[in-house]
Amino acid sequence: RFWLEKVVRGECEVKHLNDEGIAEAAELLRELDKMTSLRKRVLDYYTENGAGDEGCNVNVVAASLGLDIGQVKAAVEFLSSEGHLYSTIDEDHHKSTYE
Repeated sequence: RFWLEKVVRGECEVKHLNDEGIAEAAELLRELDKMTSLRKRVLDYYTENGAGDEGCNVNVVAASLGLDIGQVKAAVEFLSSEGHLYSTIDEDHHKSTYE
């Protein structure tokens, strides 16, 4: 989110982004703004912590964020359906599309 905002505001020199790329960054920011705070927290966790091939396990995400597993699974289902997360090795492991 931080870098998307910089790109959209013209505060970051990105040589390979044209006007269309900047417009896409602005659209991603609008989509992020529509998300609930819980969904943002879950997506941020996956983006910041899911660097490995397996991504993050929903149980680990729930424990790390201090949330109920049902809340995390519902957020993951929504984020996956919207294209922000994708499953990796099984239905309990996901990665962010933003890393």
